[in-house]
Amino acid sequence: MHSMEKYLSEEPFALRRSERSDININDRHEIRHFAQELGVDEAHLVRAADVAGVCSRAVQAHLGC
Repeated sequence: MHSMEKYLSEEPFALRRSERSDININDRHEIRHFAQELGVDEAHLVRAADVAGVCSRAVQAHLGC
């Protein structure tokens, strides 16, 4: 097994998350991931997505990241 295949089998959402530009606010794991990446709590991230939309760049801009 190649290293990327092994990585994706261990972290099945890693590539998908990094390639996506939208935040799926219905997926707790994705909310946790983006909240940690942006340095905010999960509730703050969800509120920001409600205001700015689910585009990760728009959420980052709204949060001032």
